[in-house]
Amino acid sequence: MSLSNLIDQVLEATGDKHWPHALARSKQARRSFFTLSQNPQLKEEEQARLIADADDLRLLIIYIEKYRISGENQNVDLPDRKRRALDTMMTTLGSIQGRLQKVAMEV
Repeated sequence: MSLSNLIDQVLEATGDKHWPHALARSKQARRSFFTLSQNPQLKEEEQARLIADADDLRLLIIYIEKYRISGENQNVDLPDRKRRALDTMMTTLGSIQGRLQKVAMEV
């Protein structure tokens, strides 16, 4: 499963308020961001962005564990700030994928 698909699943699960699924996919995506950040073909700023995205996922994981899994606030939407962070991750991944595909086509 691609990292973009994982983030899509996190977005979908948070929209559906299916918090256990959102939590599991967020943890999986966080590990994948760290793995991808070690790719030697990435620029330093791309690696730094991926590490920052992994940290945003860490905060999302804490948020879901603390405020959504408990049962009291399960029907509350994900705050806009956290949803925007997920959208930014998708943009980052798209940019990296586009650049790497362009490089591969030039070879």
